Amino acid sequence: MFSVDLQRVLPAVLFTWLPGPDLGESATVLQMRATGATTAVLHRHASGWSLPSGTALSSIDSVLMDVPNHLADDHPLLSADRRVVIDAAFAEVQPTTTRCSVARIVSYCTLTCMCGI
Repeated sequence: MFSVDLQRVLPAVLFTWLPGPDLGESATVLQMRATGATTAVLHRHASGWSLPSGTALSSIDSVLMDVPNHLADDHPLLSADRRVVIDAAFAEVQPTTTRCSVARIVSYCTLTCMCGI
């Protein structure tokens, strides 16, 4: 979807709730196992799925995934101490984000879901 205000394409996804009863605030062990099994099925499907011709996925190569960093600018609520914490967090996370590719992230998630790591 193209944003006129931002003058760029914004990736968008539309989700909807599945029909059924509200399961409450706390998940049971059985519900979590079912969620893990469902996630594993989705990851198995994704591992053999190919994008349609002429399409591409966005790159995940920055901490904010191409979202503007509104914390980079001066702000009255952002003290020098808070700036140090935010800058340190970005400095810690960005190198890992840069090294990781989508394939590695998907592989890790698949292993996590299938093996219960």
